[in-house]
Amino acid sequence: MIRTLILAFCFSFGAAYADELSLFDADDPKMSAAIAEARQHLDRVLEIAIDEDGNGHPALGLKVSFPTQGSELKSEVIWMNKVVRLSDNRFTAHLNNDPVDLGDLAYGDKLPFEHDQIMDWALFVEEGTIYGHFTTRLIIVDLPRSEARNILKAIGTEALPDNW
Repeated sequence: MIRTLILAFCFSFGAAYADELSLFDADDPKMSAAIAEARQHLDRVLEIAIDEDGNGHPALGLKVSFPTQGSELKSEVIWMNKVVRLSDNRFTAHLNNDPVDLGDLAYGDKLPFEHDQIMDWALFVEEGTIYGHFTTRLIIVDLPRSEARNILKAIGTEALPDNW
């Protein structure tokens, strides 16, 4: 069975949640649905949050899948920040936490990736709301209630603005 490691919370919640990891089967139907929903709105988010020069707004985070290095895991899905769009399908961004199984890569390293590697997104807005986090909303179901409540309080109950 192919598994995927997902670093769930590091983009939004920093070091307090840096060790929160989740394993999912590559064909898990709930995770696949969460990723599909995030990707359904991805192009709109990129249009809003990346300027004409290709620079991503600091409030944009992308959760990107990378092939793992030497384990039974198929991929590691990790939050990235400081996004730059190189072309319609090519990007670079910096790791927003330390990966578990991506070789010698570490927090802050800049990596290239393709549009189809993006699994989720987060967009912080001025009112303190965080939109996106579709996979996080699924993962918190399995956390202790107090942790889940704190994360949900931070990301809010709605993944999308009303006018989308």
